[in-house]
Amino acid sequence: MRNLMVGISLVLALAGEPAAADTLYKCNYATSRTTKEPGKHDLFIQYDGRSDRAMAMDSFAYDPVRHPDLVPVRVRSLGGREFQLQWEVDDVRKGSYSSDLRYIARLDVQALSVDVTISPVSYPVPWHFTGACIAEKLK
Repeated sequence: MRNLMVGISLVLALAGEPAAADTLYKCNYATSRTTKEPGKHDLFIQYDGRSDRAMAMDSFAYDPVRHPDLVPVRVRSLGGREFQLQWEVDDVRKGSYSSDLRYIARLDVQALSVDVTISPVSYPVPWHFTGACIAEKLK
């Protein structure tokens, strides 16, 4: 998790100045994990409301060498302040496991909540998480 936060911060700093409309959503999956380091998050979504573009990365796919950057996201408005987000991260490796990961997320920017389904292509059972987010305007 520490590497994810450091890596995402570095990517955002190196990416130059984002558009004034960019918002960074930092989300935590609700799991049985009892402790969470302060300032650490499971999912980052950078969204530009003016262009309707987004980038994302989560702690399952993040790797400082193989997958250090946010990846492009397909955005579809669901009406109101909710969006469906879809993205893929290829060849994610954790220990002896390797799979492409397919994500479908529903982001509610008013309630600051996320509902994410992660489907590992090489394994039959998808993972489902819900969680709370905090929003931070990027300058």
